Order: sequence, then structure tokens, then C-alpha cells
Amino acid sequence: MSKVLVRAFCAVAMATTVFTLDSVQRVAEAQTTPPAAGQSGTPDNQTVPDSTTQQNPYTAEWLIGTAVSDAGSPQYRDIGEAITRFRNGDTSGARDLLSRARQTNPKLPPVELMMGRLWGAANQSNGARNELEKAVVAYPNDPEAYLFFAETALVDHRITDCEAILQKVKPLIDAFNENLKRKRNFEIRYNSAMAAINEARNQWDAAIPYLKAWLNLDPDNVAAHQRLGTTLFQLGKPTEAYNEFDAAVKVDPKTVNPYIALAEMYEQAKDRPNAAKSIGYAVQKNPKDLNVQLQAARWAMVTNQLNEAQKYADKAIQIDPKSLDAKILRGEIARFTGDLKTAENYLEQAVAQAPANIQASNQLALVLVEQDDKDKKDRALQIAELNLRATTQGDRANPEIAATYAWVVYKLGRTSEAEQILGKILSAGAISPDTAYYVGKILQDRGKTDNAIKILETAIGSPNPFAQRQATTELLAQLRKQKQQEKSADPSATAPSGDNK
Repeated sequence: MSKVLVRAFCAVAMATTVFTLDSVQRVAEAQTTPPAAGQSGTPDNQTVPDSTTQQNPYTAEWLIGTAVSDAGSPQYRDIGEAITRFRNGDTSGARDLLSRARQTNPKLPPVELMMGRLWGAANQSNGARNELEKAVVAYPNDPEAYLFFAETALVDHRITDCEAILQKVKPLIDAFNENLKRKRNFEIRYNSAMAAINEARNQWDAAIPYLKAWLNLDPDNVAAHQRLGTTLFQLGKPTEAYNEFDAAVKVDPKTVNPYIALAEMYEQAKDRPNAAKSIGYAVQKNPKDLNVQLQAARWAMVTNQLNEAQKYADKAIQIDPKSLDAKILRGEIARFTGDLKTAENYLEQAVAQAPANIQASNQLALVLVEQDDKDKKDRALQIAELNLRATTQGDRANPEIAATYAWVVYKLGRTSEAEQILGKILSAGAISPDTAYYVGKILQDRGKTDNAIKILETAIGSPNPFAQRQATTELLAQLRKQKQQEKSADPSATAPSGDNK
């Protein structure tokens, strides 16, 4: 009998956070409002993903937009070609083109920094770090490599390490005068990271000056307004917090409604009455706003108020019957409530409208496989297989999509295959409550009652809703009862140890 799930379960219990410099780059990029449009060889043990596996092609704007204002200009054609070369595996050619571009315009970042960003975007942390270490040696007065290392420490929750690096980088930023556009970017990232340090330590007062300095540099940054709003709320200033959330919406009307943002804050503070009141204000003042109805529905889902979630989702569909988001959300709510017919109806519409939408098709596969219909089960398998292929890069699979595929093949009787897949998901780190249920079922089949109970308890402990909550509750009760009966039937299980003289 395979022990892969048991070993994987133990691995999850000891797992630590894993991150890449790609996640750090996304943090850094979110800190700056995007400007208007306008060593050779491969490091050891690194591979460049084929271009077809990348989600979106990167552009010169992405790579050098924080250094120049006209990244789309023909004069930076070498930058675009370098990105293409890198994505095709020609790292030496990419480096040569970046070197030529920087010789033409010294205001561009050092080549090592640009190469580091490319490696990070390819999820190759070792390659990115190697380039950044080279940049520190070759350009000791350039702050950017240090900022990347500080942001990496922040992502990894090494708060004190981050602070120490920022103390090192602050004088470098102050003295940097080679490119004022890059300097502005450095200052924004420094203030964002310093604010994050204080936020992580719940030192809300100390975070305020850094957030305000960030907004002075970049007044239209949505994330800065939202973080300042959160900080003000933590300081007991909900009205001022609302104003910042409202400022974020004025910059981007699609961001979260200020009343709903307040509701989330109240919910985190375990103040459900004020959270519900804020949601009520949001929908009352915006009765025909699709985004507000969707946001209210998602809040209700997260707080396990599925009847309320359905009401808001239905209203969203009334406002815009063609809304893909509304159809997917309504289908997901129906799946969570066990209304498979309604779930199938809305998700079928969503998939027909957007065949490439993985979220819709993944939900549909989970709905179809639960029904007692061979054709629907076969279609669920087809969808799950296509989604797994579409979201797998090398040997890395999307955990949620892989879990769906594992559950589908389990429901079709292919238990060993499901066990292998779920074992890999468990070994990779945190799992969703639904996935925990799937693993619990297989562990039950394998007679691993203790391990099944442990992992089902993690699912039940989640405050968030999930489709298999009722099934998980019932299975956990069944296994606990079974375990108790086994103890009662085995006197040696409760007998005292040692001689009984």
C-alpha cells in the first residue's frame, strides 16, 4: 500500500513558506503607478520556460518603465528583442542586447538588474539572485539590488532582515542622482517596505509617515490609499479610513467599494454588526452597481452567509445578465449550497461565454463529477485533463487545478492515481479545505484513520466556506466514532503500562 499521502501530510506539518523573486517583483511593481504608455549562458540547474508556458509576454515597458518615460519608443527596440531572446532560451543573446541598449542610454538600469528581473519573471530564483549579487559588486552605489533583497526578506516574513537592509539602502537612495525617475521608484519602494515593516509589527502609528510619503510621491496609487485606510482603521479612525478607501475608488472605479472595504476591516475585528451595516450601506447607495453587488456577494461568501451571497449574486445578474463574473460567482454559490443543477446551468453559460476561463471550467468539472451521469463524469474528466495541461509548467502544477483532476479521477475509481497527485500537492505546501476533504477520503480508503482525522480537522477549522464542508463534517464525525469504537473494542489500548502486581 502506498504511503505517499501519509509522508506528504507530515511534510505539510513541517512546511515553511516558499517564495520566488517573481513574487517580490509583483510586490514592487504594485507599489508604483504604471507610467503612461508611450555571464552569458544559463546558470546551473536553471532552465528558461518555453514562451508558450508564460502567461503574458513581457514588454520593454515592464522591464525599463521605471527608468525611462518612453519605453515604447523605437530606440528601445533592443530591449524588446532581448526579452524575446531570453524567453526563447538565448540568455547570452539577451545579455548582449541589453548591454548594447545600456551603452546607448546609460540611464537604463545595469544589465545585471535587468537580467535578474528576467530570471525572476521566469520563476528562477537562483538565476535572479546570482545576477543581483553581481550587481551589488559591480554597482555598489545603485540601490535597486538591495531593494530587491529587502523585498525578498519582507515576502519571506524576515522583518528584521528587511529593516536592516533598508537601513543600508536609505543613504544610497538619498545620494543617487543618476536617474531621477529611478530614484523616485526607489523612494516609493523604500517607503512602502518601511510601512510594511511597521504594519507587520502592528506599529500602526509608525507606518503612517511612510504611507503618506509614498502618496506624496505617487498620489494616484490605489494600493497606497488602501494601505493607509487599513492603518487608519487599526488606529480607531474609521471615518478617515473610509476617506482613503474612497480615494482609491476615485483613482480606479473597479477597486473595492469603500463601504465594503470597511466591512472587511470590521469583519477582521470580529465586529459582524458593523460589517453587515457597511455592506448594507454599499448596496443601498449603489443599487445598480454591478461591482458593488459582486463585492457584497463575495463578502457574504467569505463570511459563510450563503443565502445573502446568493441574493447579491442574483442582483448582479439582474443588473448585467451577460456578466461573466456574476455567472461564475452564482454557479460557485450554488455549488457550495449543493444545488448542482443551478450550478451547472450558470457555469455552463460561463464556459460557453469564455471557454478559456479556467475558474469557470474548473468549477464546472467539480459540479459534473458529483452527478450520477456517466456522460457528465466523462466530460468532467475531459475538462479536468485540459485544465491540468493548460496550467502545468514543467513539473509544476496549479494546486487547485491538480486537486480537481485528482478528485475527478478518484470519483472514477482511479484511487492510486488520485493519491499520487494529492500527495504531490500536499508536499508542495498549504491546501484548500476542499482538497483536505479529498485527501481525507483517500486516507480513509487506505485505512489511515488518524491521518485522515488530522487533515479533516484542518479543513473544518477554516473560517471560509467550501463546497465539501458538510461532507467533511460528516466524514470527520464518522471517523471519530470509528476510532472510539476501536479503542473500546481493544482493552490494551487503555490498559495502564507496567506490571500490575
